[in-house]
Amino acid sequence: MREEKTSVELRQEGKGLVADSDTLKALSKELIYKSHKWHQQGESRKEKALDDEKKTRHVESVEENNIKKFLIENRKQNKNNKMNKLLIFIAFFLFFSFNTMAQMPTELTWKQLMNVQFEEDEMGENVPIFSKELQSYNFQTVMVEGFMIPVDVDGDYYVLSAFPYSSCFFCGNAGPESIVELRLAQKGQRFQMDDARKFKGMLVLSQTPNGLIYVLEDAELVQ
Repeated sequence: MREEKTSVELRQEGKGLVADSDTLKALSKELIYKSHKWHQQGESRKEKALDDEKKTRHVESVEENNIKKFLIENRKQNKNNKMNKLLIFIAFFLFFSFNTMAQMPTELTWKQLMNVQFEEDEMGENVPIFSKELQSYNFQTVMVEGFMIPVDVDGDYYVLSAFPYSSCFFCGNAGPESIVELRLAQKGQRFQMDDARKFKGMLVLSQTPNGLIYVLEDAELVQ
């Protein structure tokens, strides 16, 4: 019996070489198997390459999204920081503005100061009856602007009038509610008749019969 082989067996017949039929079948099967295996390996390599490419693209996409998110968050943070700085600036501005306004005394107008009535007392003297608004300013620091009337320059005695001297209380053209007695904080100051000046000081309401009804204690020149 002839021995079967799975590889190419060649034997010499005459002058040429003839392949055994069984050998050819075995060789064909081997080639088909190897071809199939190579095809599978090729397909496997393709699939792995595609998977690697997909993974790479996914990683790149994730990194790109992370960068975009970072840039967006960074922009938002910058906007928030700018907004916070602006809000802090506004808060400080309002705080100092309110403090400054709170420190500034109220400036009374002559219309407010003239809102007073007079009644006769038991002795027949005229006594001022101040409005509730004026009473709220009693012993409070206020500002008043008017015309200077020197009464006793050497004695530092001046009054502030709603009207110039020719139309003031001392000429009989206005009432006592149109002048404020100035008790200057700084002595020795000199002012001319009808100088327009503004003073601040503590307002004192006086009900002395037939006297000056407004006094500005510790009066300081504002302008």
